Amino acid sequence: TATKYMGLYFLFGLFWLLAFAIACEQFITAATTSMWYFSGEGADNGDSRGRVSIMLGVKWCFSYHMGSLAMGSFLIAVVQMMKVLFEYFAKKYESVAGKNNPVYKAITCCIRCCIWCLDAYVKFLTRNAYIQIALHNSTFCTATKEAFYLAIRHMGRFSSINIIGKVLDVIGKGAIVALSLWLTLVLIQSQAPQVQQPYIPAVIVGFVAFMIASLFLTIFDFSASTILHCFIMEEDF
Repeated sequence: TATKYMGLYFLFGLFWLLAFAIACEQFITAATTSMWYFSGEGADNGDSRGRVSIMLGVKWCFSYHMGSLAMGSFLIAVVQMMKVLFEYFAKKYESVAGKNNPVYKAITCCIRCCIWCLDAYVKFLTRNAYIQIALHNSTFCTATKEAFYLAIRHMGRFSSINIIGKVLDVIGKGAIVALSLWLTLVLIQSQAPQVQQPYIPAVIVGFVAFMIASLFLTIFDFSASTILHCFIMEEDF
């Protein structure tokens, strides 16, 4: 029993560390993007040019806002742990009573849906709270409240940018992976014709290209959300 509790403790710690690493990356991206937006770097006719520095965003992250980022990542880790515990108890019940019970299937589906909605809501709120923290230098609870009311007031804009972001994400990943596969096959056929199975290295290159494209497009998506926050903030004032 003690070993099982220790395993759950370390699993929760792993979830928290991963969520905290993602929170730091999102905050640094939000801070750098907001600096870029308000510095005039994105305007062709900007009169004054400010200083944009990723290292300044890193400094803000680890010097002033680690507690807020840890709080947001803690909430995400709690929801992740809820998912793990639910699946564990569901599997335990299946081994005892079987999984052909229609009532059991309906209840588990409803609970999975509720946990998924909670997970999506917490992730959406925390990522927008990180942007508000970068913009207003506020605490996590204050930033969460500001992000919630901002999303309610501008629901159409947030929905539009999420839809556009997902479409561009699919198109970008598909284009990068397809181009990587095609170039790999062309290079193998022209430079190494003795290779009898060119599709195997092409698949490996495609997988690596998909991972890299996912990382870059994640930053692009979060930067677009940050620019929306900056635009609304400038519009309100």
